[in-house]
Amino acid sequence: MLNTKWRSICGVVLLVCLVDAVNSQDKPKWLGEVERSLQREGWKETRKNTSIDSKTKKFVSVSVLLENNETHASIVIGQQASVSEARDQFRSLLLAYKVTKKEATVNKYVGLGDENVAVGGEGWVKITFRKGRVITDVLPSPEETAERVARLVAAAIPGKN
Repeated sequence: MLNTKWRSICGVVLLVCLVDAVNSQDKPKWLGEVERSLQREGWKETRKNTSIDSKTKKFVSVSVLLENNETHASIVIGQQASVSEARDQFRSLLLAYKVTKKEATVNKYVGLGDENVAVGGEGWVKITFRKGRVITDVLPSPEETAERVARLVAAAIPGKN
């Protein structure tokens, strides 16, 4: 009986370890650093949704709602298959702003990713930046907060991703 009990316990432990290993492979390791850097600055996740490709089991994107005291922010981080694909997607975004005549400032934030764009309205700003094959949208207000959050996220994403 004791032998069967230990086999069951070992089986459960092994299953938990395997599930944890599979889950950790689904998301890039740097994503944990993004979360930790935001937490260190006082941001708390209020909602999070991670998308994993059902066929390839690879990370696609994560959207997070954050709160820091009375300030709220929304972040969407997506990883493309290649840097070239990410560049194309970023260029498409710029074209969409041009077509819709949205006022967009390209590369307003020096050193924020490989390229970035800021789009704003009355009382809000959205910053989108590309770093390697990762494209990130940050939408808190005021603009200083958006830039600070965007730089925290960018700093945690490695150059080769």
